[in-house]
Amino acid sequence: MRLFSALLAALLALPCLASSSAPSSGDRAAENIIAQKALLDLQFMYEGRGMVAPPNLPPYRLDSAFGRRTVRALKGLLQDDFGLIVENDAVIGYHDEEYKDHHVGVVGCAVCHAGRAAGVFVPGLGNKTIDIFSLAQAAKKSNPATVYWPDKVNRELHENAMHFINEIGNEKLATKTRGLIPIGLIRKWFFDTAGEKMDSDIPGSVKVPALWGYGEKRKIGSFGDGFGRGVLPGWAIAVELVGGQKEANVHAFLPKIEAAEDALAHLLPPKYPFAIDPVKAGRGEKLFVRNCAGCHGTYEVDSRGFPVFKEPLFIPHAVVGTDQARLDGVTPRFRELVRANPLNDLIQATDLGRGYLAQRLNGIWARFPYFHNGSVPTLYAVLKPSERPAKFSLRNAGELERFDQQKVGLNVDPKSEKSGRSVYDTSMFEHSNRGHDFASMQALTESERFDLIEYLKTL
Repeated sequence: MRLFSALLAALLALPCLASSSAPSSGDRAAENIIAQKALLDLQFMYEGRGMVAPPNLPPYRLDSAFGRRTVRALKGLLQDDFGLIVENDAVIGYHDEEYKDHHVGVVGCAVCHAGRAAGVFVPGLGNKTIDIFSLAQAAKKSNPATVYWPDKVNRELHENAMHFINEIGNEKLATKTRGLIPIGLIRKWFFDTAGEKMDSDIPGSVKVPALWGYGEKRKIGSFGDGFGRGVLPGWAIAVELVGGQKEANVHAFLPKIEAAEDALAHLLPPKYPFAIDPVKAGRGEKLFVRNCAGCHGTYEVDSRGFPVFKEPLFIPHAVVGTDQARLDGVTPRFRELVRANPLNDLIQATDLGRGYLAQRLNGIWARFPYFHNGSVPTLYAVLKPSERPAKFSLRNAGELERFDQQKVGLNVDPKSEKSGRSVYDTSMFEHSNRGHDFASMQALTESERFDLIEYLKTL
C-alpha cells in the first residue's frame, strides 16, 4: 500500500507547449520520428524545480524490473482513473533525473502531449483522458504537506513537489471533466507574482492541443485564442513556472526551450488508419473549399505527400460563437500583469482581441472531441449542430472500441456512465457545445456531410 500511495503521488502532470530539437535533413519522415522521440524524452526540470514529484518513491524503480511489474499491475488504475498513457509497462512522460545526487521524478511534456486515437499511440496528440485534478487529490492524500526530512535536499524536493501538487489541485480552478486542462493556473501565476488575488476564478478549461504545425501557429499566437505572443519562447514553459520554477532560472535554460519549440516543426500528423473512399473524398474537397476554407484554409502537400503547414486565421468570437468562458478570464488586469511580469522579455501578449484561432485541420480525424473545450464528440456533430449530444463519456476515449469510423470521433460508450469526471456534460460551465453553426454548413445534405467527412480524413 505504501508503494501504491507513493506511485500515485509521483505521477502528476500538466502540459507544456514544447518539444525537443531534431536535425533538419530534409527527410521529413525521419525527422518526424526523431522529433517524436525527443518529445517523449522532453522535460524542463532545472535546479530541482518545475514539474517534480515527491522524493519518497525513487523514480528509477519505475524503470527497473520491479517498477515495470508495478506499473503493469496498476495499469488499469493509472489509465482509467488518472488518464495516463502506459506503453510497454512505462508511464509516458514520467522521467528519472538526478539533482544533487538524488533521484527526482519529473513530469515531462508527453504526459499530456502524447495520446491515443482509434487505438493508435501518437506523440504530439493531446491526451484525451488526462485528469490532473484527480492525480493531485490522490497525491495530497498520500503526501502530507509537512513531512520531516532529515536530508536537506529531500526536504527541498518535497516542498517543491507539494507546491506543484497544490497548484494543480486548486479546487477553484479545477476542470469539471477529464481530458481538459485549466489555463487559469497560468493566469494565477501572474497574479501570484504580483502579490495580488486573482480577479477571476474561471478555470479556462481547454482540451490538450495537438502539436504538429505549431511552428506556423506560434506566428499568430499561443493557445487556442492566440493570446500569447508565440514567437517568444516564454509561454512554452508557463506550466513550469506554475510548478515553482524560479524566474531567474529560465534564462539559464533558454536555449533548451528555443530548440524544443523549433523541433515542433518536424512533427507530422498521423495518417487516417482505415480505408478512405477517394470518390467521396473528392466530392468532399469541393464542399470544403466552398463552405469551410474561408476560415480553415486550403491544404497542400509537398513532393513526398507530407502536409505543408500554414498559419491559422484568427476568428472573432462574434463570428464563431463557441463557448466564451475562456475568453472571459482574459481580463484587463490580467493583460496589465502580463505586460509587467518579471519575464516580459520572454512572455508577452498579442493584441488579437476576443476570439479563437480557426485551427488548421491536419490530422483532424485524431483530434476529437472537437472545439477548444472538447464539447463535440464527432465531426458529424460538428457539421450538424442538432445532433450534438448533451452528454457523452470520455472513458477510454483513445481506444479502438470508442472510435466511430463513420461519424469520426467518439461513439456512444456502452457503459453509459451517468455522472463523474469521465462524463462530459454540456450543461456545465465552460462546457457549452454551441456555436460554429453557420447557415451554409447546416444546409448540407446528409450525403454531403459524409462526403465532407471523407475528405477531412485525408488531411
